[in-house]
Amino acid sequence: MKKLLLAILAIFCCSILLHANPIEGAEKAIESFKKTFSTAENVSWYKTGEHENCYYHVSFLLGVFQIKATYNQQGDMVSGIRYYSPLYLPPNIATTLKKEYGGKTLFGVTETTNAEGAVTYFVKMYDDKKWYTVKIFPSGEFIEYEKYKRADIGIN
Repeated sequence: MKKLLLAILAIFCCSILLHANPIEGAEKAIESFKKTFSTAENVSWYKTGEHENCYYHVSFLLGVFQIKATYNQQGDMVSGIRYYSPLYLPPNIATTLKKEYGGKTLFGVTETTNAEGAVTYFVKMYDDKKWYTVKIFPSGEFIEYEKYKRADIGIN
């Protein structure tokens, strides 16, 4: 029992230290992140690149959204990805998808945001035979991005 308690205490202390300053040099990114996402949970940071080509990446939960964001050295968020249920799609997009793909079941959404703030949606859906991904552009146009045979229904 003592060993288990000590292990839990060690993990807790390490997580506090990592949360306080997870990556050296990321102070501006962390400050910006905390201002924007003050209620984030399960926060995890990593760094890519070196010197002027350095970026700080963070993964976290915010309510029902799993989010990944990328910050530059100045603390500006340059891109973001959110993963969530189709229940949280904007109504105009959900309506268009139901109209165009009415016989398919919506499964999940990947929403990307670039440095200019343009949002693109990738919506996964399926029917009796196939999985589909529809890409929805900021203009509202959409294309069928991927289509695969469903492997979970047997091989025919």
